[in-house]
Amino acid sequence: MKETGKERAHERVFFIKDISLDDTMSCTSSDICESGLFVNTTQFFKTADMVKVTIPLESEKITLKAEVKYCHQGIGIGIMFVDMDSKQKVKIKEFIESLMK
Repeated sequence: MKETGKERAHERVFFIKDISLDDTMSCTSSDICESGLFVNTTQFFKTADMVKVTIPLESEKITLKAEVKYCHQGIGIGIMFVDMDSKQKVKIKEFIESLMK
């Protein structure tokens, strides 16, 4: 694999699910990692916009604050979770581990 200098801190796993942005916009995710998510949406967002994302886990939904890190207009956005408490971090990590089994 070619080194790009932008290697990810956390491994991304496929996660094709309906999610919600800001309680109003229904979107679909395509992958998730411990620090973020890619959201398929045609809506334009600016880098550094803050959004609220609601993600369905196995038996519950979790709502997290996230920052838009990049926007591929017409395709989707990469978001990074921010201000997660330790309980939320554990839930996301355990959920991702369950997807990898």
